[in-house]
This record gives sequence, C-alpha cells and structure tokens, in this order.
Amino acid sequence: MGLYTSGEKRIRENDKVKIKGMIGASFLDWDGKIVTTLFVPGCNFRCPYCQNWELVEHPEKFEEIDFGRIKKFLLGHKDFIDGVCVTGGEPTIYEDLPDFIKKIKDMGFLVKLDT
Repeated sequence: MGLYTSGEKRIRENDKVKIKGMIGASFLDWDGKIVTTLFVPGCNFRCPYCQNWELVEHPEKFEEIDFGRIKKFLLGHKDFIDGVCVTGGEPTIYEDLPDFIKKIKDMGFLVKLDT
C-alpha cells in the first residue's frame, strides 16, 4: 500500500517518519529562530494551493534522507541552529511522529510542527 490512499487512512507502508527534503538553515520557518526544516511526504488532504504538491503526489521522485545524516548535520551545527521545523506533506499522518520529535528534542533542539 502506498503513502496515501484516502482521507480516512494513515500511512500503512511503514509507519516510520520518512524525510524526503531538508533545508539546512532556514530563517523563514520560525520567527526569530534559525531552523533546519525537514519535509515529509504524503498527506491526507489535496489542497489546491499546496506549495509541496509534488512531494505529496509523487514522493517516489525524492530520495529519503537517513536520520543519521540529519542527526550528524544538526549536531555539527548545534551552535548555529535553534531548532527543527517538521513540515510536509502532512507530518501528523505518521504514527511514530512523537518518537521522531523526541529524538530531536533529546539532542537539545526545539521542534516546531507545521501541518
């Protein structure tokens, strides 16, 4: 089963948060903070104004970014990055989102969720 099938269904393929895009340092995604922005694929809506429609409709076009790579980047820039913004797609369709956020917070970063 794919990332999205209908409005009532959540991700079933692998309920692990997948990261398919990353901006190392964003000054726009959290007022007054410098953050790393992580993009997840999939969404249970089809908003006509979605800025990341291709990530939602064609997630296979984007390479998955391993959490180890993200962790290495964050820890290597801890003196510069204030937090992490998780957006998408729609992050809340992932069942293990709380565990994913905890891993980031355990590294000492703030977390903002944009849904």
